[in-house]
Amino acid sequence: MIPTANSKRLASRASSDSFSANAAPRAAEKNLVVNEGDTLVTGKTGAIHVRMNDTAFISVRPDTRLVVQSFVWNGKEDGLERAVFSLLRGGFRTITGVIGRRTKENYLVNTPTATIGIRGTDHEPHYIDVGDTTQGEPGTYNKVNVGATFIRNAAGTVELG
Repeated sequence: MIPTANSKRLASRASSDSFSANAAPRAAEKNLVVNEGDTLVTGKTGAIHVRMNDTAFISVRPDTRLVVQSFVWNGKEDGLERAVFSLLRGGFRTITGVIGRRTKENYLVNTPTATIGIRGTDHEPHYIDVGDTTQGEPGTYNKVNVGATFIRNAAGTVELG
């Protein structure tokens, strides 16, 4: 895979971690490039750490499936920058980089039940699927460490932080 302006590099701490780009899963390794469309998957004890090109940091928690839906960073804040993730299972912590500092509406985390947007810089989204009784009540959760976020679905919007 050739690094592009939109690529990221990752580090992993467990051999059960993998990622795929609409292809067969590959083991996550340090300095491996991750691109738009890739799915990051961690095992029961795994974690994946990603440093984005806009300086954001993402720490993928154990037992998580996270898709990099869209990531556009051209090296400058021009209103076209965008980061959109799909959290299909589990959770992650992120400290946003340049994307989201000025154009907060361009940073989103989608789950099967809601969309999370930012008003701050450090938050921990988590999604528990229906039928998964090992982690708690099914739904979309978001812990705010710094700043504020919102969770939105058809029922409305809740501001957090």
